[in-house]
Amino acid sequence: MSGIVLSASVRQNLLSLQSTADLLATTQSRLSTGKSVNSALDNPTNFFTAQSLDNRASDINNLLDGIANGVPHCLTQNVTGQLLADDWVGAIELVRWRLWRERSVWARGARWCRR
Repeated sequence: MSGIVLSASVRQNLLSLQSTADLLATTQSRLSTGKSVNSALDNPTNFFTAQSLDNRASDINNLLDGIANGVPHCLTQNVTGQLLADDWVGAIELVRWRLWRERSVWARGARWCRR
């Protein structure tokens, strides 16, 4: 079986096509994943930096979720606390009114007794 004989220019063109196919595959992989660096083999520094930033973003999102869940609870507690305070104020006002009424009745009674 005889080998295939290629001229230098044809061989160079085939190598160029292979390189272009490899670059196209890498670009397609990046586009499909949305990442510019898919593994530590592509670029270790950028890969681990991106991984660290992803972890940090996840932690911040978890904190934000916790805050979002806590705000309605705090608002409910604030409203409940306000209602309790309003109840206390109402109770104090009722006691003051009753004391005022008792004093008024007592004062009228005392005036009536003097006559």
